[in-house]
Amino acid sequence: MSWKIVRRKFTALKFEKGSPDRYKLNKSSLTSEFARKKVWLVLDDTNRPLKSFKSITECKEFMNNPDKFIPKNRIKKYTRDKFLQTREFFEKKKYNLKTSLKF
Repeated sequence: MSWKIVRRKFTALKFEKGSPDRYKLNKSSLTSEFARKKVWLVLDDTNRPLKSFKSITECKEFMNNPDKFIPKNRIKKYTRDKFLQTREFFEKKKYNLKTSLKF
């Protein structure tokens, strides 16, 4: 697997807010107007963006050791026990979704 480092272009900023062109360009990490501090982007073989960084040094560190940047504990399996804990938390806080949401 070979990765490459590319500078982001932020092309979406050239178009008016709310325009269809700007909307399309914001879907891509390479041309999006968001996260302007993270100028460098790491792409894989298929030119799919993997992660953006502030400096080339960070990009090279990511390429050498990607496991360091992707926490394994971030995604947790959602179980029935977690659902019941969440439900219990909201019941203790006396948070009623039906009365707090106004449509």
